[in-house]
This record gives sequence, C-alpha cells and structure tokens, in this order.
Amino acid sequence: MTAGTTSALPRVVAGIRTFNVRRLAPAGVGFVLVLPSLVWAFRDHSIWPWDPAWYGEVSVDLWATLRMDAGTWGTAMAHAFGAKPPAIAWLGQFFVPFGGIVGGDPTALLLSIVVTQAAIIGLVFAACRRLGLSDLAAGLGALLVAASPLFISMSHEYFAEPIQTLAIAWALFALASATRWPIALTAVQIPGIVSLAMLAKLSSPAYIAAPLLAMMFLAMLGPVGGRPASPAFWRDWRVIASAVVSIVLGYGAASWYAINQQAAIAHARLAGADTGLYGVNKGFVKQLPDWIRHLRDVSFLPHLGFAILILAAAALALLIGRRGIKPTLDPRFVMAVTCFVTVAVVLVLFAAQPNDEVRYLLGLIPFVAIFVAIMIDASNSRSLALVAAVVLVAEFGLGELQSFGQKPIGSLTYPTLSSPARETAFAKELDQVVDETCTADLAGRINMVGADYGWFNHNTIEMLAFERYAVSGRRCYYTALGYAENDTEAAWTRLQQYQSPYYISIDYGSKSNPLPADRKVLVVPSDPFNVVNTAIYQRVKASGTYKPVPGTRDDGLVVLKLVKSTG
Repeated sequence: MTAGTTSALPRVVAGIRTFNVRRLAPAGVGFVLVLPSLVWAFRDHSIWPWDPAWYGEVSVDLWATLRMDAGTWGTAMAHAFGAKPPAIAWLGQFFVPFGGIVGGDPTALLLSIVVTQAAIIGLVFAACRRLGLSDLAAGLGALLVAASPLFISMSHEYFAEPIQTLAIAWALFALASATRWPIALTAVQIPGIVSLAMLAKLSSPAYIAAPLLAMMFLAMLGPVGGRPASPAFWRDWRVIASAVVSIVLGYGAASWYAINQQAAIAHARLAGADTGLYGVNKGFVKQLPDWIRHLRDVSFLPHLGFAILILAAAALALLIGRRGIKPTLDPRFVMAVTCFVTVAVVLVLFAAQPNDEVRYLLGLIPFVAIFVAIMIDASNSRSLALVAAVVLVAEFGLGELQSFGQKPIGSLTYPTLSSPARETAFAKELDQVVDETCTADLAGRINMVGADYGWFNHNTIEMLAFERYAVSGRRCYYTALGYAENDTEAAWTRLQQYQSPYYISIDYGSKSNPLPADRKVLVVPSDPFNVVNTAIYQRVKASGTYKPVPGTRDDGLVVLKLVKSTG
C-alpha cells in the first residue's frame, strides 16, 4: 500500500462517517418518531368508516388491476375516485402486496400513511437544518410535528391529508434550500411540488402558494456572497432526478384533472357549502376564533400549548431586546414570515365557510413547528431550547400513551386519540355478509346497503369485498339508498332502478336480533344520513320482492335476497 493511499484512507472513513450522520439523520429522526404509530397500525382491527373505506377499496382495486390487467391500469389510475384527487390510492396500492405479511390490507395501507408521516418529519428536520438552525432547534421542530395530537391521530386513519402535508413539507424544504441550490434545481422541483399537492387535495394552493412565491424570490436573489460552484444543470444529477420526478407527477396530475376536474370542483364546492352535513355557518366573526382555537388544540395537548406559546413569546422578546430580528433577506426571516402568512391565510379561508373538519389543519402543523424552531433558535438561549424540548417530549409521550389507551394525566388528553380496536364479533359478521353477497355469479352487480353509519355502510362493505376477492378478479359493488337521502320515495325508486340482488340492512325493530350495545347507542333518530332507513326496510319486507337469507340474522344485521323484480 502506497503512502498516498494510506493518507487518503482516513479522509474516506471520515467522509463516510459524516455522510451517515448528517445525510441520514432526517430519515432516522422520522423513523424513530413514527415507531409508536407503526406499532399501533399492527395492533388495530378497526372497522373503517366512509371515506377511509372508499380510499382503501380504490387502493386495492388499483393494485388488483395492475396485477391482473396491466393494460387497463393507466385508465383506472386516471379515473380513480372521480370527485377526489387520487394520490392516497395511487400510493397506497403499492403497499397492498404487504397485506399478507403484516396482517391484512388495512394494516398495509396504514403503513403507507406511517411512511408518509416519517417523510414529513424528516423534511421538517432537514428544512430547519438547511436554514442554519442548530440540531437541537431542528429536533424541536421535528418533535413538535410528531407530538401534535392531530398528527398522531391521523397516523391511525387512511385519509388524504398526510400526503398533502408531505407536499407542503417538501415545499418548505425547497424554500429553506433556495439560496443554496442552483436556480435550476429550485425551478425543476416546483412543478413536482405543485403536482403532488394537487394530486393530494384540491385545497392545496392555499397551503403552498406563499412558500412557492418566497422560494422563487430567494432563488432569484441568491445569497449575498453568491452560490457555491456547481456543475451545469444538465450534468447535475439532482436536477435530472428532480426533473424526472416532476415530469412523472406532472403527467399524472394533468391526466387525472383532464378527466375529473369538473367533478372535483363540484365536490369541493359541496364540502364548503352550508348543507348542515359538514358544519354550521355561524359567520366569519365567530368562526375565526374557533379555527384559531382548533389550530392550538390540534398542535398541542391542553395546557402544554400555552407552555410552548409562552416559550415562543419569550424567544421573541429576547430577539427584540437584542435587536436580533430585522426585516432582511435572511432565509430564516423569510421562512418565518411565510409560515405566519400561510397560517393566517388558511385560517381566514376556513373561517369564511361552514365546514368545521379539523383534520384539514394537519397541513399547518409544519408551519407552526418551523416558526417555533426559528424563534427559539434565534433567541440564542439554550435554556429556552431545553425547556421546550422537555415540554415537547412530555407531549409526545403523553400523546402516544393516550393513543394506546393510557391516560396518566386526564386533563392532558386529546378527544380523537383512541387505542387500537380489537377484532369484534360484529366485524366478523360483516365478513360473513360479504361472503354471502359477493358470489362469483353476482360479480359486477350492485348490492344495496340500507344504512349509512361509520361502522356499517356501503363503502366499508365494498372495501371488505375488494380486500377478500379483488385480487382473484371478482369485483362486487355496494351502494347506499342515497347521499343523506330524506325522501322515502326517491330511495325506493333508487332500489327499483338498481334491481340489487341483495339488500343488506340493520334488522330494525327486531327484538330477537338486536345490535350490539356499543352499536345500538350510535343509532339516533336525528342522524341526517339515515332518515329513510327504517321505512325502506319495512317496505322491502312488506313488498315480497326480497326475502331474508336463512342464517344471516345476527348481531343486529340481516341480508335479504331479491326473489322477484322490484319494477
């Protein structure tokens, strides 16, 4: 071995160590902080409600199409959902093959959410470091995201918001990198960010507009000292890889919206309308304070939120006292302003409409986290940072404990954090309903489900049917009497039009076949989604067109089979 080789070896080893620690740290932080959610996914046997079940069914359907009829897979991708952007199913389908290993398709699909959230945490951590914040401050930002009650609870459900938040975290990382990257690298990532965000949710422009504008502003100005030397963009592998990703995402978004744009816009307008189903319009002046409180509650456990706000205020006071905060082109200042503006704009937009679904706030949590991290780091107070770390570690621990059913401090709880559900007799009964109604000779027909509850609806049953049979080529479909239908005649006409081979219902009024107690309490007369159920069930029985299938009256459910035309 030559002397030159010997002297070079320590540099190579040092380079490897530096790469492992610095480059892989965001991935490591993300992985560690989602480990509890990973365990939760393996232990859960929940009955998935409406939208998650729909997303799951489409995910399984796409995978089954790719596996059995790859020639039509592109068409199926372009038509997925129709009314809702498809990113959740496009990603989730590639986790379906792991269902046999991890205990079922629902668990596999939840893994896609956990992986997405690990990436969000990693990008927030990397964005904070790219801004020049200390590793401690970057860790605080990542921990704030991971510890927020909404972030934890959303890892337990199959919704689209985590993928939207991933696009937002990507935009924030690109913004933090804008003065370090070549302009070409920043420019080529923008189409990918926009495409991913729009493939996730139609509301995404409200979240990413300010980061993209700030990113382009900083990219054009550049740092005072100029950018470090970099290869021509056509030789820069980062630019090439980013271009490929952006082209793929852009093509996917263009293909889907070319077909489904009008339906997606119509659905978004319905969700934002004052229908009484999604919320009550109390007026902007009353709703804005509500949304501000919602953001506090989804970001922090009770009382701990005040602690973090006090720490952030103390950091701001230190900054002002030291005159350390000035309107400059410092990326930290630009990022802080961008975070504040985005949070304000989104809250104002939410307050202007009646929909009060708080899960839409998930995309704001990275903004809150990075803003707090910047404030505490810029205060240059290690004591402040350590106190914030203690508070956030406590919040993370308490939140995760609550998600497994433990509440060591009752006053520090979040209402939607629930423990993994055990497999119940009712869930097994739903499986039997699927086996009874999804037979080979009825594949392709549409069965009617005469109820629309979170634990018993057509989406849930269709997902179970696809999970059990779609990979073998059998597609069984289920529908409802109507969307929040309140007209009995309209519901009856729908049943006649479909000529459904099976009518699946709660056995309303049966004393010998009651619902389980935990389900019965959820059947309330004021439910707007189930106004006509009892009347249609009684009419179906009296008509003689359907007869109960022997052996299907169990756990409060009943399956009736079509014996003659309903026309």
